[in-house]
Amino acid sequence: MSTSEAPSNRFSRPKLWHATFILPRTGQRLKGLVDLRNPVSNRDNDEERRGLLTGQIEAGRGRVIPNIRRKLSSIWLSLYRSFSSELGIGVLKCTLAYFLGSLATFVPAIATMVGHRQDSTHLVATVTVYFHPARSKGSMYKALICACLAFVYAAFLSITSMCVTMFFQDTLDLLSLGHALVLILFCGGGLGFIGWIKQKLSDPLVNVACSLASLSTITILTKEGAVQKGDLSFGKIFQVLKMVIMGVVATMTVSFLVFPISARKKLRSNLTVVTETLAIMLAIITESFLKGSEKELLDAEFTNAAARHKAAYSVLDNLVKEAKLEHFAAGTEKEYRLEKKLARKVQDITHNLGGLRSAAALQFQLLKQTGQDAGPSGMNTSAQRSWSFYDQHPLSDLVDERAEDQGRRLDAGIRRNSATRGEAAEQSLLAEDIFSLFISHLGPSMRSLAFTLSEIFKEIPFGPAPGYKVSINSRLGISLDRAIDLYRESREKALTSIYRQKEVLKIRTLETEADLEEVSASCGHFSFSLLQFSEQLGELLVVLDELQLEAEERPNGRSWSWMKFWRHGEAQENAVEASTSGKA
Repeated sequence: MSTSEAPSNRFSRPKLWHATFILPRTGQRLKGLVDLRNPVSNRDNDEERRGLLTGQIEAGRGRVIPNIRRKLSSIWLSLYRSFSSELGIGVLKCTLAYFLGSLATFVPAIATMVGHRQDSTHLVATVTVYFHPARSKGSMYKALICACLAFVYAAFLSITSMCVTMFFQDTLDLLSLGHALVLILFCGGGLGFIGWIKQKLSDPLVNVACSLASLSTITILTKEGAVQKGDLSFGKIFQVLKMVIMGVVATMTVSFLVFPISARKKLRSNLTVVTETLAIMLAIITESFLKGSEKELLDAEFTNAAARHKAAYSVLDNLVKEAKLEHFAAGTEKEYRLEKKLARKVQDITHNLGGLRSAAALQFQLLKQTGQDAGPSGMNTSAQRSWSFYDQHPLSDLVDERAEDQGRRLDAGIRRNSATRGEAAEQSLLAEDIFSLFISHLGPSMRSLAFTLSEIFKEIPFGPAPGYKVSINSRLGISLDRAIDLYRESREKALTSIYRQKEVLKIRTLETEADLEEVSASCGHFSFSLLQFSEQLGELLVVLDELQLEAEERPNGRSWSWMKFWRHGEAQENAVEASTSGKA
């Protein structure tokens, strides 16, 4: 007996590179080699590829002047990148806004606009610090609202305090009692309410608005003198109002005119990053599951994609809120609701990707428990030929009929080997056999579906900067439906074949049967999670179609329905009636 035919108690996992797949751009059903991992070009060997006689490499490396030039060029490039980055631009905008705010203190002509008493003109610069301009337009709109509410609340506390002291002074002649009530109710209770709001909402802009309200209230109550005398005076209130307006105007001017930031574009940019990283992570997780090895999940490609995904995903909710105000100001409320729905779909898909990863981790744990080597034997990836997605060669030359018969040969091998196993070796072999059987039946279809999903993720949802226009091909939905149907059919056949083996294999112990159920559940969980993942992507494509129609054609035009606050209750009633009739 040759070494290649030596008896072995382990089945090698089948070669999964040949499969039937759906090309997303065209919707064609093809057969060929599918590689989920794109080859990465080695850019570290650029110096070795440069010719010595072409002038690409300088002959005199010991020259001082060229080295100095390169050093200065490197320093200049580093400085340019620092100042042109988002952080550098933010520092520049904050510096300019604070400079404009400080003019109210140091320039007499501007200071006289505030009033004769200029002891609190620094409040203008303080407002530019509280509501700094290094934020998006939507966030600046929210800052303006918060600043207005802060001043209104401070003015309310101040006016009511003056009215109370004036009543006790003029009517009851009990000014001391009025001071006590102002101290307890308005200073203690009013400032305490500000602290409760700050703790309850826990929002950065709300926090600075609370600080502004506290500062304005204390400034008016302590420096006006009307509360102490029992009089009613609006001089200090108008002075504080002027300073708040000057600070907000300076901040908004810098924010909107100097390198303006759009929350809508940032939201679309982050959604693009999320979908790109989803494509990479989905391909690697599927490849890791099919190979039975978690080494792919520890590679730099996966960890970098996961880090980028986490950074972009963590700010989606905040960007949706900021983009809401920008859309409302521009009259594109319908577009905002579709973008919000799109962000929620992306978040749901991300959660489902976590389920895929946990299913793969469960498989690795089961393989370790049964003592199976995580790496597939006989799988020489370097010898495999990866198919180029845009290759012009005919795909019929790439079809390998042997991959289609792998499952039938594996079924026969399980029957022959199950009859010769001993009871002691039964438990460690069954898990491996079931995994191999599952991969042989569903592995090619799983790889094909993952390839289709990854390619669709690379095509959506938005185009390149700076426009970030909706990017969706009308054929993507059709291609996804065909890929799902193909995968669902293969999945049903694979699961049926797996559970049929329970009747073929002579299971002698309850422990072995439990292991068999555990392995089958792990395979079924991953396959179902992948199917659910693809169905959620289909829902995302529907939302993208609606968003593209709204952004490009805008059938209903622009609207500012949010300003019609008196119709808000009617809209809610109509929505409830529509949902009730829909259920009926």
